[in-house]
Amino acid sequence: MGRFSRITLVVDGCFLVFMGVITVVGVFQGWSTGTGPMGQAMHGRPYVAGFAEAALFIGVIGLGLLGAGLFAASWMWHVFAVLAHATLMSIDIGFRVETAQLGIDTSTLTVLTVLHAVFILAHLFNLTRVRTAVPA
Repeated sequence: MGRFSRITLVVDGCFLVFMGVITVVGVFQGWSTGTGPMGQAMHGRPYVAGFAEAALFIGVIGLGLLGAGLFAASWMWHVFAVLAHATLMSIDIGFRVETAQLGIDTSTLTVLTVLHAVFILAHLFNLTRVRTAVPA
């Protein structure tokens, strides 16, 4: 894979790891203290475990993409990334109303939706550059 392919995987992986960690910290801060961007929605609520699991899973996906970019880039990782970002983007769009009802600012979801779309386009661009050997 080319240099841009590896850079895309590394940057995307770092983004997902960062977002996963920040979200877990925010969820637990809100759950335990009632402060922070998700404080009111998370304080003492039983559904915090689901939010934390989802955020940790996003971080794991990011670690996979980061590792692929650093050690084992192949076109399949770009397919995986497109599917992961399409799933995350659809969840962000689908749960916008519920997020607002929990009292969480939805402007963050708007930014994340745009970033997911940008990463999808970057990975699709990399897939158009894949050269496969044609048997003679």
